[in-house]
Amino acid sequence: MTHTINCTAPVASTLLLLMLSACGGGGGASSASNNAAVGTLGTVTVSGTAATGKAISNAPIQAICSNGTFNSQTNATGAFTIALSDATPCVINTTFNGHALRALYTGGNAINITPLTELLTRYLLARSGLGINAPADQVVASATLAALVSNPSEIDEAEKAVQARILKQYGVDIGPTFLTEPLVAPASNKDPQNDADKALDSISAAGGFNADQSPNTTDSDNLVSQASSFYRLTGIALPANSTALHAVEGKPISSALCFNPGMFNAGYTFNGTYAFEQGTTKGGFTTTQSVQAVTFEGQAAMALTTSTNLNALVDSLYFTTSGTDIEFLGELASTTAQGKTVEEKTVYSPAVLEKDFDLNLGESQNRVLSGRTLTSTRIAGGAPTQSSLSAYSTEKVTFTGLEAVNTPAGQFLACRIDQEAQSSAGTETTSSWYGVGSGALLKESYPLDNGNGGITEAHISLVNASINGQAFP
Repeated sequence: MTHTINCTAPVASTLLLLMLSACGGGGGASSASNNAAVGTLGTVTVSGTAATGKAISNAPIQAICSNGTFNSQTNATGAFTIALSDATPCVINTTFNGHALRALYTGGNAINITPLTELLTRYLLARSGLGINAPADQVVASATLAALVSNPSEIDEAEKAVQARILKQYGVDIGPTFLTEPLVAPASNKDPQNDADKALDSISAAGGFNADQSPNTTDSDNLVSQASSFYRLTGIALPANSTALHAVEGKPISSALCFNPGMFNAGYTFNGTYAFEQGTTKGGFTTTQSVQAVTFEGQAAMALTTSTNLNALVDSLYFTTSGTDIEFLGELASTTAQGKTVEEKTVYSPAVLEKDFDLNLGESQNRVLSGRTLTSTRIAGGAPTQSSLSAYSTEKVTFTGLEAVNTPAGQFLACRIDQEAQSSAGTETTSSWYGVGSGALLKESYPLDNGNGGITEAHISLVNASINGQAFP
């Protein structure tokens, strides 16, 4: 999404600077057997249902806790009651169609075992840095997992992540409490069934479960990828952005997490300072930006106007927005020095649709920039001279993922977006990091003329800023 201004001073691309900115169970659980071995700590009685839409009938239930293994069995309707250790977490599982379905017990008196709780278990294991097939004794011994699940909000966010995935893929809203909500499953077509179990049937019918009723592999991979990204970040303190991690948990990982629509509204202002580094050269610059409603080539548009303290260049980008999509219409750059004014106006034909903030994890967008630039040069007291040039280039933009970044302004959770631009001059790659929620450009690496006839990588990072008159971060 870079629109490069050709100048000798280290100026970040204009658009990139813009981005600165109960009880469970039923059906006669009392008939379930319980031969739990009492551990050294206290015990708690837990009830629930094992089902896939149909009851998992007369199946063994095993709970593995840090201080013992506890056993029970489901009845004909999948209901069970088990007395187990209150030394949480515990892995509760049953075997169905030759594979295990699991639920992670973290407290309370209710728990279900379904393909959805298996998805949830995999998510929480990956969220804690464990393999999804980690042995139960390794799971219950993990201090990272214990710390994670001791916070009820973490369980809530994990359930919401599974809920969001199922809703997106199959149009079934399972709600955020499927781990412990009442679940009534039929042993036969004549038996009663509640809405929670009907949802399992709907998901299965839509392809959400494999033939053996294990979770769909694609759903599992997607959720594990999300959770693994969170795990890689949780070891890094984010004091300046302490709510950033929770802002993304329970949502699909996409670049939309770093889209801030307020930055595209009339009246938006930004004033910021960036540190600059290229090899042994270090420095910094300040930039000022504003957005206002205008008309460009007869079309209603917004204009982002940018200037820096490096030179007299003033640049305006003209665009429209729809959701997270940005359509660029053109650009106007002007500079005045020693009585000479140079103005370059570029009109994109067709307009450039940029979907940088509408990409899923690892997804790319290819686009073409084609347009004509009219250059007008005026020397004080003289008539302007004009020339025009047509240009064509291609870009590939990829949402690489979520990363934690350090800047002089603090440490942040960010979306990394890589752009590969190809033109007659060659190929250039730019990497940019935008803040989750804020959309602020936090850091960028890009190729730049080094003043010695070569191109080397330059880096900028946020030092401080104010957005709409308020200090950021």
